[in-house]
Amino acid sequence: MVICGYAGIGKSYLAHHFPNVIDLESTPFEKDWDRYFKCARHYSSQGFIVLLSCHKEIREKILELPYQERLTIFPCIEDKELYRKRYEERGNTDEFIKIQMENWDEWTSEKNGLDGEHIVYMESGETLYDTLTRLSEYGLKGFWPNNGSPINYWYQKYLKERLEKEVSVRRLNALTKPKAESLG
Repeated sequence: MVICGYAGIGKSYLAHHFPNVIDLESTPFEKDWDRYFKCARHYSSQGFIVLLSCHKEIREKILELPYQERLTIFPCIEDKELYRKRYEERGNTDEFIKIQMENWDEWTSEKNGLDGEHIVYMESGETLYDTLTRLSEYGLKGFWPNNGSPINYWYQKYLKERLEKEVSVRRLNALTKPKAESLG
């Protein structure tokens, strides 16, 4: 699975927290979109979910992949100020932030979509983690043959297991917290 995602949606977070996710940064490829795409396709064929930038050139290249193996995720257009804050908090340069904000409406618009592109818009306030979870639970059932997809596989294998552990820890913590003495 190859996913193109807008700057700041949470690609790096996923790659740091899930072993089968790779955030393939475009900068080292120096705008060699063919090489960038070949590398992404290779990792995807090895079973990884590969997260790419949302540059139009790479989005054009991933159209070569089967429809069910590619996805482009755009942020909610109303979240412009949320993204400005994210960019500031993660230490992006003032120049980067200015470019993103000046082009926000154009770059996140439906008009920026390509023919044949499989675009998903995030809901307001979502991160990529949230969006993939939502899609795994609701949006993609029936989209892929046999109701299966790389995202559903990812959800079953990694996210569900992780969430179950978090819920178990919360339950354990709730059971072991001392109860407040009743007043009275």
